[in-house]
Amino acid sequence: MFAVRASPVERKDKRMNYSRAIFLINEDVRLIKVSYETDENGKPVGNSRNVEGLYDFKTFDRSIEVGDYVIVPTNTRHGMTVVRVEEVDCECDIESSLELKWILGTVSTHNADDMLIQKEQQAITKIKAAERAKRRRELRETLLANMDEDAIKALPLHKESEGDTGNS
Repeated sequence: MFAVRASPVERKDKRMNYSRAIFLINEDVRLIKVSYETDENGKPVGNSRNVEGLYDFKTFDRSIEVGDYVIVPTNTRHGMTVVRVEEVDCECDIESSLELKWILGTVSTHNADDMLIQKEQQAITKIKAAERAKRRRELRETLLANMDEDAIKALPLHKESEGDTGNS
């Protein structure tokens, strides 16, 4: 399946590319290189239009680091998609004719996965305990339905616990 990427648009003329002009007037803007997908070794996957598989975006966000995930504009996926940051604080080619778009936001996964997994595990543990208690009640009612409580109490091992051997 072929997916249309939010790759920068190549301008046909040599007029000033105003999408890069911000780099001339503000030193706080950063050029960030991102990848849309990686191979099994974590390296960006290129294509016939972009062999290295890296795409440039601009941001003022100083907290973005290599390995972070950011949201960028695209022509598909509801007008945006998530990409991985591969390089930060890169040199901007002011004279490039490729349109440069802004990073829309960051995706925070910090501790979210671990916290969610831990909370889910706690919930599963409680559900399993309730399930075991229900099965035990149902089996007790089904299998011991013809016995009264006194007959059940008279069964061997009814009140036996570990360490009780009956030998005193």
